[in-house]
Amino acid sequence: MCHLDCQICQVHVIGKILYGLPVAVNKIADLSALWKELEKYGGTVRLLVDHPDQVKALEDFEREQESPRRWSAFVKINGGQK
Repeated sequence: MCHLDCQICQVHVIGKILYGLPVAVNKIADLSALWKELEKYGGTVRLLVDHPDQVKALEDFEREQESPRRWSAFVKINGGQK
């Protein structure tokens, strides 16, 4: 469980957090708990996805929740640069 009982959150300095790595299935519950805690202060968590399986994992996770939510996400696109 995540606890954000800190002054920086309570005064709304942190409004949105981007988890800037492609989301791993084993991190979804942790990120959901972070989002739930941050919501108390008007904040949200956004994710980075780079594969359709990640979207499916998020949908599967939310389907099991009492109050399913829709995640805000950025899509990582491979432009072919090396």
